[in-house]
This record gives sequence, C-alpha cells and structure tokens, in this order.
Amino acid sequence: MANLLALPFSDLYRLQELSPKERKEKTLAALLALLEGFAVQQPVYMIVEDIHWIDPTSLELLTATMEHVRQLRVLLLITTRLEFTPTWPSYPHMTTIPLARVGRRHGAALVKRVTGGKTLPGEVMDEILARTDGVPLFIEELTKTVLEAGVLREGEECYELNGEHLHAIPKTLHGSLLARLDRLGPSREIAQIGAVIGREFSYELLRAVTATPESELRAALDRLVASELVYRRSTPALTTYVFKHALVRDAAEDMLLRARRKDLHDAIAHALEERFAEIVEAQPELIAHHYLKADNVAKAASYLSIAGARALSHSALKEAREHITQALQMISELPEDDGRRRDELQLRIALARTLLEQKGYADQQVGEAYIQARDFSKRVGDAGMYLASLYGLWAHNYIRGKPIAMLEQADEFLAFADRQNEMGPIVVGHRLVGTSRLIQGHIADAGYALHQAVVRYDPDEHGAASAVGQSLRARFGQDVGVTVYSYRSWALWLSGQPADAEKAAQAALQRRQALKYDNQSRFYALWHAGMAYVLLRNADKVAETGSRLTELAHDRGLPYWQALGNFLRGWRVTRAGRPEDAIELLQEGLRLWAQTGSRIFRPICLAFLADAYAAGDKPDLAHQTFEEALRIVSETGERWAEPEIHRLFGDLLARYGPPAAAIARYERAIDIAHEQGSRSFELRATTSLAQVLSDRGRRSEAHDILLDIYRTFDVGCGTADLGDAKTLLEASANP
Repeated sequence: MANLLALPFSDLYRLQELSPKERKEKTLAALLALLEGFAVQQPVYMIVEDIHWIDPTSLELLTATMEHVRQLRVLLLITTRLEFTPTWPSYPHMTTIPLARVGRRHGAALVKRVTGGKTLPGEVMDEILARTDGVPLFIEELTKTVLEAGVLREGEECYELNGEHLHAIPKTLHGSLLARLDRLGPSREIAQIGAVIGREFSYELLRAVTATPESELRAALDRLVASELVYRRSTPALTTYVFKHALVRDAAEDMLLRARRKDLHDAIAHALEERFAEIVEAQPELIAHHYLKADNVAKAASYLSIAGARALSHSALKEAREHITQALQMISELPEDDGRRRDELQLRIALARTLLEQKGYADQQVGEAYIQARDFSKRVGDAGMYLASLYGLWAHNYIRGKPIAMLEQADEFLAFADRQNEMGPIVVGHRLVGTSRLIQGHIADAGYALHQAVVRYDPDEHGAASAVGQSLRARFGQDVGVTVYSYRSWALWLSGQPADAEKAAQAALQRRQALKYDNQSRFYALWHAGMAYVLLRNADKVAETGSRLTELAHDRGLPYWQALGNFLRGWRVTRAGRPEDAIELLQEGLRLWAQTGSRIFRPICLAFLADAYAAGDKPDLAHQTFEEALRIVSETGERWAEPEIHRLFGDLLARYGPPAAAIARYERAIDIAHEQGSRSFELRATTSLAQVLSDRGRRSEAHDILLDIYRTFDVGCGTADLGDAKTLLEASANP
C-alpha cells in the first residue's frame, strides 16, 4: 500500500522484490482485503462515481470488487453515464437502475429546495420546468440563475415578478452556467484559472499560478463557494476546491480566449515542475497534459514517456501503452535531430517492453515492435538498445518455435557484441547461439558455443550480485549464469556426457539460490534443470523441481511457467504408474501453453502425452499424438528431441504393432541422433532396438550394435540409460 501511495517505508516492512505484474496483483488483493476487513467490523457503504472516466487499473480493481462484495456486508453504489460498457457479467447480486429525467412533481420540489421553500410565480415555475426538461443539474442552475438575475422580488413566503420579461432566462444549461459565472465579478477569473487546472484544484497551485493578492484570492474563492458552483474540501495539510459538475468546469474554461488558456496551461505546467515535486513524481501525465495544451509538444512527449515508464513499472499496462503510443505520435511532429531520434528509440523500446508484459513474447505485435526497435536503434547507432531489441526479437522467435529465425538473430547478436568488445554481451551472444543450435538439433555446434559462454563467464563480474550482472539481467531477460548452465546441461547430456550434465544442472540451481528476488531466472533454472533430470531419468529430482516450479508459478498466476511445471510432473507421474493422472497434467499443461501462444518444446511435451496415453492403454490416441509431435518438428525445425520422439513411437509400435514397424522407428531415431551428434539419444534408441532384436532371437546382432555405442561412454557414471544398456548386453552375451 505504501508503494501504491508513493509513501516512504522502512526496510522492516519491505516486501521481497516482485515483478511489476506481481506487485500490482498483490496490491489489488491488499485493497480487497482491506475492504473485507472493514466489512467484518461493520457494514460498509461504498460509492464510486462517474466511472465513464475511470482508468484501466481502477476499472480492474472495481471489476474484482464487484465479484468480491457478494460475500461481504457491503453496499456498493456505482454511477455512470449510459455510454459506459461494464467489463463484468450480470451478477445476481447486482441491480441496474436507469435514472430517468425527473417528472414535474419532483422537478418542482427541487426548485423549492433551491428557493429555500419559497414559491415562485406559476409562469416562472412553468418556464423553468419546460426549459430544463427534467435534468436535475439544469433545474438547480437555472433556478439559481433566475434568482440572481433580478427578475424576481423576494417576499416573506414567495417570490414575485419584478416586471422583467422571462426571455432574459437562459435557454440552455450551458447558457445558464455562463450567466451565473459572468455575474461573479473577480471570482470569475479565479474560476477560469481553476477550470484550466482541472475539475479539482488546490489552493497552493492556484496561488502559484495567479497574480491576484492573497486576500483578494481568498475573497474570490469564498464567493465561488457561496455560489455553490465550487465546493471546498479542507484538511490541516491541504485545501482543495472541486467544481460542482464537469459541465460547470467546462463552462468556466470555455469563457477563456484560446491564447489566454494556452498561457495558463504553460504557467500551470511550470508551477507543477518547480514547486510540486510529488506531483511530478506521481502524475507525470498531468504535466504532459498541460504542456500539450500549451503547444509545447517536446515537453509533453517527454513527460508522457516518463508516465509510460512509471505505468509499466507498476504493471498498469494499458495506461503504459496509451502514454507511450501518444508520446510517439507527438514526437513524430518534432524536427528530426539526434535528440529526437534518441527519444523515439527509448519510446520504441518501451513500447516493445509494454507489449511484451501485456501480451507475452509470442504475440505478433511484440515481434513487430522489436523489429522496429532493432531497425531504429541501428539507424540511431545505439549499441545497447540495438542488442536489447535483438534479444527481444530472438526471444520472440524462441517462444514462437522458430529456430531458424532464432539462429539468425543469435549470430547477428554475437557478431555485433564481438565488434563492441564488451564481455557481458559476448557471453550472452554465445549463449544465444548455443541455445539456437541446440533447438535445431546441431548438438556439437551447440556444445561448442555454450562452452565458449562458460569460459568467458566470470561469476564475480557477471553474477547476480554485480552491477554488470544486474544490468545484463535487465537487458537480456534472465541471469546470465543461470541461462548458460541451463542449456549447457542439456548440451552435455545430449552429447553423451551425463555426469557433467548433472553438474551443470546443479550449477544452474545453485545460481538460482542467489536470485531470490528474480522470479524469471528462478523459474528458468527450475524448468531447465528439471528437463535435464528428465533426460537423466532422475525421477525424484524431476518431481522436486516440477512441484516447486508449479507451486511458485501458481502462486503468482503465471500460466507459462505453470505449463512447464505440469510437463515435468506429468512425465514423473507416468513413470510412477499413474497414466491417467499424467494425462490430466499434460493436457492441462498443453492448454496453458497454447493460451500463452508458445510453440517451443511442444514436440517433446506432446511425446510425453503420447507416452502417457500408451501407458494408459490408449494406443490410438498415442499414435495420433506422436504423429502430431513429428509434424510440428517438420514444420518448425525444432529437432533436438526428434530422436526421442521416434524412439518412444517405436516403443508404442513394439507393444501394439508389428515388430518391423517398431524396428524402423528405432533405426530412424538412431540415424537422426547420429547425424545430430546426440550420442545419449543414440544410445537410448539403440538399447530399445537391441531389446526388440533380442526378443526376436537376434541376440548376437543386438549385442554387437549396442556394444558399439555403449563402449563410447564413460560406463562408470552409473546413469539409468547406461545401466539398461549394460543389463541388456550381459543378457545378450549369455543366452
């Protein structure tokens, strides 16, 4: 709550660092909890007015409140104009009451309240009610206009006509308001200045803008308050004034000539900048508004850029996008020079980040925004922004499952980082190339690139505690050490070094421990280490990492990481002999995965599901799912797991189909694994083939083909795959 209100607070009350999205969610939850606490103590009457002007984040809170209050002792009253479209469904506990225009009886009662109970001449009452057409504000204001216009003479119990003609009465609400304001004398100018400030204005800001002496200013404000066109709200620290209605404020502002209005906006903006630092900090969009009205586009764009960054930091994503988009439109009107180009680049990067937070890396708009940012940063010659936008584009193609495009961006990133000769980005560049190569199934090339990243990575310089490491993390998504060791563990296992792979996975998890405030890097480490343990067939470790990842992601409402946690748990549950539970977990994971727009890892996760179908005695579903996985491999070029998909497909055919079909699948898996340099998948597929051959009496052949690959491994490391191969070799050698 202190963060929401921009209040200082001590470290004693400091929460763990959260992402902007998580901070916003927890803040909204805290506000709902406050409301619930008040309702426990006593019934609560809550009023939210004029929501046709509501901002997106407040609307999000109100929508959540609508759902929440049905369980509480709360009466929630909301007022809005007809043009507002609610974002919530029609709840049983909600009643909509359209407010019609008031009838003659209620209109007359309202007139009598304004006159203090004294009656008006019948023809005056008829004229007021006819002209106001049942609009309460117009009835009030026109009645006051008549009383102030001098057309009536006040008696003890009633008013009488003073000989004036009724045509002096304004025919519109706007005209009535103008007439009332016009009769305020010196107070009119103060009302006009206040109207330019806004619907609500403080005495301090008004005093800073006007040249009126303080005694005269207070007298003018007193007269405004007495007219009931403006209300005063006073606290010991602050006195503010509020126009009775937005239409009153509009009428006062409309009385000003354009040049005078422009000068006032400029004066207000300068006063806010110079004397109200807390408003500059909390509401930069307000200063932007005044500078825009003053035709100072450069200043307006600058403050809108600040407002966009602030909204993004609070995960107010709709507001951030609106501010940044408007700033980009403004800045395009300015003369093109180096300063404008730098500012525009900052805005384009900010827009890409906002779209990323709003829609996720997979969204097409995010990719387009990063393409624009990359091209613009190249034109401007900003190396840091160029690399940041290249990384964003790489990540977009990574999540979209486009490894060919990934590799193009990774090569471009590394080449540029080498030319800049900055070691941190060079480490990142080798990691991107290694990851891209691995996803395509070029295991030896991936291993080389990731080794280059490891030998250049300095934990003291690039680690989580260093300024450089934190900068790299902010620019390129996650902790560098976590990402390097995560993919190195996969590359080592695939290339036939399981013991080293396990050490790399442990290194990624150890670095995660130092990142307790960086959820993205922690999740990243858990998923990739968990997948390394899947490859190692370490079921206990898979269960541990999968459960932790799912728990953390569920607590924070992050479907991307929830899905990956489900994939790990689904694989583990299949091995525990509970295929139906595994199918449910994997299907839910794939549903969440599709929801995020992600396509990376879909082939291997479909293979997990197909394997669960097979374990659950659903061969037709398993067959269809394996075919779908291989179709996606062919479409996307994500080939790293292709040998394993063929091998698992072969296991299905060995159980339910002709042995020849299973043998063909195993041979296909072996050929692909050998071509890729994926020695561990080659060993696994060869073991499966040898088992089928041995079962068909071809034990000598099975022994020979398995021994050829088995002897290339360090057999002392004791992995499950090597254990299976050794057992089969011993059985086939001793018929």
